[in-house]
Amino acid sequence: MDLRERTDAYGKRHPWELSRLKAIRTICRRIPIRDRDIRVLDVGCGDGFVSRELAKDGTFGFITGVDIHLSERQAAAMAIAGKDVAFHNTYDALDRNGYNLALLMDVVEHVEEDRQYLLDIVLNYLDEEGYLVFTVPAFPFLFGSHDRFLHHHRRYTREGLVELARSARLECLSSGYLFFSLLPVRFLSHCFETWFPSRKGKIHGVGSWKRGAIVSNVLGFLLDADVRFGMALQQAGITLPGLTAWALCRKHR
Repeated sequence: MDLRERTDAYGKRHPWELSRLKAIRTICRRIPIRDRDIRVLDVGCGDGFVSRELAKDGTFGFITGVDIHLSERQAAAMAIAGKDVAFHNTYDALDRNGYNLALLMDVVEHVEEDRQYLLDIVLNYLDEEGYLVFTVPAFPFLFGSHDRFLHHHRRYTREGLVELARSARLECLSSGYLFFSLLPVRFLSHCFETWFPSRKGKIHGVGSWKRGAIVSNVLGFLLDADVRFGMALQQAGITLPGLTAWALCRKHR
């Protein structure tokens, strides 16, 4: 979760967040590194949800989250909430070339100079056998008020994401989209915003999710099915468009 969207420390998680977490786990299982040997750097970790949940899997050796928008107090409190995980609000605290997996979950769209930023992560923190997984909001034509609320600079196509990875000396091993079922919803919302700008409502991020168990479970089931279907097609060489683009990359050897 982006820190701008958080309304409380560890409240209800939006079903989208939970489904995206499952997708991240699925993608990470493609990385040929033995369990417990994976040293993860979660860049732009936000409120630490992804780091804490992945640390529970028993797959990863240790997870380090970094987000420059965290206070010292927040970082300390977040670390207490999970084991085998640490959080920092400065890159100076990180191990140089000490991580064999970097996660950038909806991060690079926040950075104006995305190519240089990604290259710095790869050169300074990823080891020579390192992998990188990142997700971004998809399709530039959908850029709108929610992106501006989150201080996004851009949205990406899958091809643009692959090109970004190559510019940062990464080899893209696989890529695709997630949440194809949300794409028409976002498209209609974008059209409404464009056609009726004076009737825009208040923007709510995923941190404001307050729905009950039934609605959350139903939406979660549908989004999980969406992810499984899209990933299965991607493995078969068929790419469905979706609201999120992702890529699994390896540092050039």
